[in-house]
Amino acid sequence: MIPKSKRERRAYIPELHTRHKSKYTLAERVYLARYYDKDGEKMMAAALERPIYVISQLVSKMKKNGEWDLYRSLTEDEYEKIEIASERRKKE
Repeated sequence: MIPKSKRERRAYIPELHTRHKSKYTLAERVYLARYYDKDGEKMMAAALERPIYVISQLVSKMKKNGEWDLYRSLTEDEYEKIEIASERRKKE
């Protein structure tokens, strides 16, 4: 059985949420803003390897500080450039 927090959201599970305390990369933030409405918070949590409540908190923060609209307005080419740059940084 998967433990749940008081808010009935999945609690932190080390085996599933391997990136829980890591900083979000720019590519992850852009991905979240672009696909959150299509995939939902459960899929985003699984894709980003973080608890659902952490994804919800980040979405709220991004909407308040303007990142949400900025990243959602990127063209596909701009998004791909961010992804490519992110992959390069991982290799270094």
